[in-house]
Amino acid sequence: MVDWSALQRKLVRKNRALNVCLRAISRVYGNATRYRLLKYYRNEKLRKRVPAKVISVGNIVAGGTGKTPVVMWLCKYLENKGFSVAVVSRGYGRKKGSKKVIVLQDKVSGMSWEEVGDEPYMLFRRLKSVPVVVGTDRYACAAEAIKNFNPDVIVMDDGFQHLRLERDVDLVLLDCEAPFDNGHLLPLGKLREPVSHLVRADAFILTRVGETEKEAASFFTYVFPGKPIFGCYHRPVSIKEVKTGTLRETGFLEGKNIVGLGGIGAPETFKKSLERLGANIKCFLAFPDHYAYSAKDVEKIVAIGEKYKVDAIVTTEKDEVRLLPFIVKFDNFFSLVIDVEFADEAAFRGWLERRICL
Repeated sequence: MVDWSALQRKLVRKNRALNVCLRAISRVYGNATRYRLLKYYRNEKLRKRVPAKVISVGNIVAGGTGKTPVVMWLCKYLENKGFSVAVVSRGYGRKKGSKKVIVLQDKVSGMSWEEVGDEPYMLFRRLKSVPVVVGTDRYACAAEAIKNFNPDVIVMDDGFQHLRLERDVDLVLLDCEAPFDNGHLLPLGKLREPVSHLVRADAFILTRVGETEKEAASFFTYVFPGKPIFGCYHRPVSIKEVKTGTLRETGFLEGKNIVGLGGIGAPETFKKSLERLGANIKCFLAFPDHYAYSAKDVEKIVAIGEKYKVDAIVTTEKDEVRLLPFIVKFDNFFSLVIDVEFADEAAFRGWLERRICL
């Protein structure tokens, strides 16, 4: 499969005309993001508040920082503290009803991921007691959540660039190993807006912390003094058999021959997770983020599994949502269940509770 990030780097490096063109588009894009930010901050009437605490979880790079597990962590934590919670999400990649506000809750049935997007649908499946409201206008989603559920806290998924809905906390996730990708704005790089805009953040969460954590934390402390910095990593907690929903311990993969399958923002991190669990990866297939799989894709994937005589085909939870209609009949499809774990959870909990007065 195509590694789109590698292809982009190769084209930019070898094609001078394309490089110049992408740089020009990036400058136009950067000016547009600055203008949009000024418009919202100069006119308070454009920004709307709802009668609930709002926590935004976002990033500055397109895809790959692991926002969804952090959203799940926040929802579970707040529920355990006794607060009612709702999630609002744009529903990126949904194919149907893109202008409608859709509410996902435990009583809803017959809804497909194509109507709401893969990430909201995944949140809906994991957070069974938390309503998920989907729509391009996050303020309209929040208003719908207030109307129907009157939550104490609204968690806004992927909300850093959405300026209309006022928030009490702006959490920005940054990959510890590559916080700004190649340092360029879209489309030359993956930055959604200039790095200087991180001054809007209330706190940084460094994801996939490891050997580079201290170096990254030192950089952000120097450039954005006074901003709290927390570290977290995404920990595999179980392996789910797709056909039956049975959960197995992560040791299930040790020594098994597998095909790895990832259509997410950073598929290489998923591959590393499988390797750390002791899986023998005979073939790894990387698809674009939010890729809409077809029956033919699954036929090819199954054929590759048969070619290598693997024990299992292992994918992500987000991919499982998009693959489910085609793979539920197979016995050897599994998904890796991921949770987030903070390096210093007590410090993060204490800061969050003080920040929103919970």
